[in-house]
Amino acid sequence: MRRLGLLLLPVLGLLLLPRTSLGYTNPNDVIDALGIPSSDIVSVQLQLGTNNMLDSTNGVGTITATDAPAGLVYTGEVDQMTSCSDFDMGGTGETGDTVQIRVDLVTPPGMHSFKFNFYFLSREYPQWVGSDYNDSFTVTQNSSIFNGNIVFDQGGNVIDVNTALFTVTNPALLVGTGFDCAAGGGGTGWLTTVSPAVPGEQFALIFTIGDVFDGIWDSAVFLDGFQWREEEEKEPHPAEPIGLRFLSPKVGPTEGGQTTVIYGTDFTTDCNVEFGGAEAGQVTLLSSERLQVVTPAHDEGMVNVRVWSSDSDESLQNGYTYTDEDAGTLPPELAEVEPAVGPLEGDIPVLVRGGNFQSGTMIFFDGAEADCTLNGANTEFACTLPQYLGEEDMAIVLIEAANPSGAEAMPPLTFTYSENAPTGDGSGSGEQCNCDVSGQGARRTGALALILLLAWTVRRNRREV
Repeated sequence: MRRLGLLLLPVLGLLLLPRTSLGYTNPNDVIDALGIPSSDIVSVQLQLGTNNMLDSTNGVGTITATDAPAGLVYTGEVDQMTSCSDFDMGGTGETGDTVQIRVDLVTPPGMHSFKFNFYFLSREYPQWVGSDYNDSFTVTQNSSIFNGNIVFDQGGNVIDVNTALFTVTNPALLVGTGFDCAAGGGGTGWLTTVSPAVPGEQFALIFTIGDVFDGIWDSAVFLDGFQWREEEEKEPHPAEPIGLRFLSPKVGPTEGGQTTVIYGTDFTTDCNVEFGGAEAGQVTLLSSERLQVVTPAHDEGMVNVRVWSSDSDESLQNGYTYTDEDAGTLPPELAEVEPAVGPLEGDIPVLVRGGNFQSGTMIFFDGAEADCTLNGANTEFACTLPQYLGEEDMAIVLIEAANPSGAEAMPPLTFTYSENAPTGDGSGSGEQCNCDVSGQGARRTGALALILLLAWTVRRNRREV
């Protein structure tokens, strides 16, 4: 009975999915669904294949367009794709059944690159991986700035059965697509390619998908989300998705207006931010790993934080908490210190970053108050490192912070004092510094930091009692 239930899951999932009606179309409709503005197109030609291998669709089974509709190109009869039936369209030679669409277009003024999304699927996977039956998808760009294939997977591999990274292989994730069949099937998931362009130049894009070596087992590709971009690119590459780590501060008032910093990776100038569906009006790129934001108003409670750009869209679940508590009573938050290593005698500039800072917030290094100046956004202190008063040649100490209300940061940060660290006057043998926390040194440093944090926690609990 249990086995029967598992067998019925894909069937039930298929019944719950919206019905997909696939039919024939023409290459102009595929390119229109891809999203290239018609005003920028010079010509569209179907150089290989037939119209019954093309479609424009909002989605098929569990796959939905990223910006409906999407173009669909298939190496068989497209209206039979979801039936798990493969069609030999009569292709011969090494290319087998092949579809090729050429688009000649002109880059608009002020645009220096473009991007689009694609999703490659094949029933050659996994049985025929490593064989001659290596179905492939390419997009060839012919322009003055680049000539060659511009589509790759997340690892930079070309898109074919033998080398592409198939991340969607569970049949439950492919229900209703025609690639959840007993014979096999898998897909790359939605990927984004970015490529350079020259403003005002006419160039060609040639989209090709083919059954390689034979025309038996079919493959497909969805095309969607074409956009021109102002950003300059040196060469084509897969778009790197935004990574989100945490916010500091991550607690703030319901009326909004708090400056917070989002920590992550691959931030760009065109990033937008939402807090629980409310868009932040002020977003400032501090670096590729830090995004400064002024929070919008929102009801009390935890909310998801969404960051998106022209290349990526990511969310941090329950990343920020709105509270009715007076912001002046909230504890400061410590996110990072730069540099994290300094000389025993101190007297070097150090940046302490975090949130819920106020003009009266005090920063301590191993209990010694640092002379600090708060930046205008209340997210960063520029401090002068105080002298270490211990006797060790190297010591890991706590950085603590306290607001005028008495609220303290939880937990504190750690900082390393070392006799080998560069000093404020330029002396010190930075190249010989043994505080780079690698290997066994990293384990010792981590253990010492943990002991310090435990000791701090015990001290704090006693103080509260």
